[in-house]
Amino acid sequence: MSEWIGTIEEKIENGNMGTSSLSVLIEPTSACNLECSYCYKGKKLNRRMSFSAFKIVAQKIIDYCRKKNRPLLFVWHGGEPTLLGTDFYEQAFEFCAEIGKGQLF
Repeated sequence: MSEWIGTIEEKIENGNMGTSSLSVLIEPTSACNLECSYCYKGKKLNRRMSFSAFKIVAQKIIDYCRKKNRPLLFVWHGGEPTLLGTDFYEQAFEFCAEIGKGQLF
């Protein structure tokens, strides 16, 4: 994971389309118990993001946006969110509110 985290700023710079804000898609879980026939994701792996992994990635992205003075939007996406449990989301939202201090989001 560390080799991927080291390239976050590079990925943001390369994907920069000149917009003022940055939208980042976060998929905290790919787990889903619905098996919808129309789902574009197909067979899902039962992966779950730990809160510590989210903090590392979010901190790098927040630091980048603060340095570039860009608003940030995290878009929550992926599997069935209730399968991950509410603790993850409560911790993540609290972390973002504390770190962002209303300036970025």
